[in-house]
Amino acid sequence: MKKTFTTLFLFLFGGSAYYCIELLYRQKSHFSMFCAGGLCFLLIDNMQQKIGGNTPLWVRCTLGSIIITTVELFTGCIVNLWARWNVWDYSHCQFQLWGQICFRCSVLWVFLSGVAIGFSNFFRKIIPYFSLPRHPAIRKKP
Repeated sequence: MKKTFTTLFLFLFGGSAYYCIELLYRQKSHFSMFCAGGLCFLLIDNMQQKIGGNTPLWVRCTLGSIIITTVELFTGCIVNLWARWNVWDYSHCQFQLWGQICFRCSVLWVFLSGVAIGFSNFFRKIIPYFSLPRHPAIRKKP
């Protein structure tokens, strides 16, 4: 139950954070960006839990950028190319692929990954202090 709570919390935080970043930057967003942001935050948190603090921060941020760029590519292929929702288009950018990802944004994701890693560390420190209420019917019997 605690793992489900943690996963849901991290997904909702990542989705909300990215949705808000989009609103601040572009003055608009799309529900697919909420889903992509939540998935990215979960994957970055998972990466952070696996390779931890012994790996230099620049390596973790670079891996985070690769994670975000990959999720962005797959999301873009689904929502922009397949469903034709036209949520974003990088075709005007230099070093872009199918208009779905571009080098400039991948560099920005390095810095965003650093922020995500910081939040991941913070949440992993405070989440154990939350105790989920248990209904009497599901308590373990002695």
